[in-house]
Amino acid sequence: MDSFNLSGPSRFRSRVREVALGRRHPLHDLTQTNVPAIAISLSEIREIQEHERARRVAMYFGSVKNGVLSEIRLVEAQWTDENRRADEIDQLRQDLETFIQPAHKVARAGAYREFLRRQRPN
Repeated sequence: MDSFNLSGPSRFRSRVREVALGRRHPLHDLTQTNVPAIAISLSEIREIQEHERARRVAMYFGSVKNGVLSEIRLVEAQWTDENRRADEIDQLRQDLETFIQPAHKVARAGAYREFLRRQRPN
């Protein structure tokens, strides 16, 4: 059969009771509480977290900025391409009109001759 030592919890209760009654104070100065070390550690953790947050914000901002600049360049290229395409269409239209105009005159003259032939008695 196992036996358990119960003196530990009762000894803790008696020390708590002594401290509560003011008979005995277990901590003689603030450094024994580790509060200053905890405060320093917490401020270091906060500083690390702030640096990490600032780094992530800067990285995200850079990513968004690069994406926006890429989109602007793409739209600008498309706009330039559309303007160039419109200029090419205008040039092709002028070239086509220049090429077709003489043929159109000949066709009109041929149609008029055909009309005259039909109107003339045989």
